[in-house]
Amino acid sequence: MIGKAEAARRELVRIKGEQSGQGRVILAVDPGTAATGICLLRDGAPQWIQVVRVLGDGAEARLPVMCSNVARIVHNGLADGADTLAIEWQAIRPTDKRPNDILNLGIVIGAALAPERPSWCRLLTPLPVQWKGSNKADFFTKHMKARYPAAADQMHGVPEYLQHNGYDALGLAVWAINQALPWRV
Repeated sequence: MIGKAEAARRELVRIKGEQSGQGRVILAVDPGTAATGICLLRDGAPQWIQVVRVLGDGAEARLPVMCSNVARIVHNGLADGADTLAIEWQAIRPTDKRPNDILNLGIVIGAALAPERPSWCRLLTPLPVQWKGSNKADFFTKHMKARYPAAADQMHGVPEYLQHNGYDALGLAVWAINQALPWRV
């Protein structure tokens, strides 16, 4: 629990660093049922990126483990001083071949929301199209690699075919820096 003085200091830092990313700590979650990307962006640079991968047949076997791991990492990220929690939201689209997959993603999103979020920590829940547009996944990953070459070090040990989850979390964090949405409590 932080005091009023610390809350006021963080608000001042947030206002001053809103556009530059300075003084901002963003925790971003790109949820998935088999792999979830989580990134902590501090002062506009990735401090850490994790890709949580759970093996197993079927979502029923993977979801409890995925949710537990995601909740633990989000809790740690909030403890690292995150002032914004950005979680990619989902919606059922008419073209979805398996709309029930969105329900499973909702469970992972719920796990990311489960750790107690301090009242001063802003919550952003954009749809994918709101934060990365309609670009293809490989285009976005290439863009993040070019913009943040040091992020490759954060992906050490993550299989290449899963790295897009971490780069999506990084991209979501970068997007969150410039959002002027009202703070949610």
